[in-house]
Amino acid sequence: MWDEVHASGEVKGSLEPLLMLCERLDERFRLRAAMNRIDDAGQPVPATSDQHGALRALEAQIEAAFRDLGIRTILPNRGAAATSDNWAAELAALRG
Repeated sequence: MWDEVHASGEVKGSLEPLLMLCERLDERFRLRAAMNRIDDAGQPVPATSDQHGALRALEAQIEAAFRDLGIRTILPNRGAAATSDNWAAELAALRG
């Protein structure tokens, strides 16, 4: 993401908030990996409510950081059809 954002020239302000955003994205990846663990018998290990809460908190921080940095344009342009100002919901819909 770091390279993509810099190539687009869309960053407003200092680089520290972008670095923190990238770190949060890495942290979210590691947390999701921990939540999707498989035990030695090949069975999924259920995620804890603390993990779910931490994931939701990280996602809120990531959404706010994208908005604050003004880099919402990393989502595909859907033109005037966009009805939500929530990039996380739009991204989930695109993935679904």
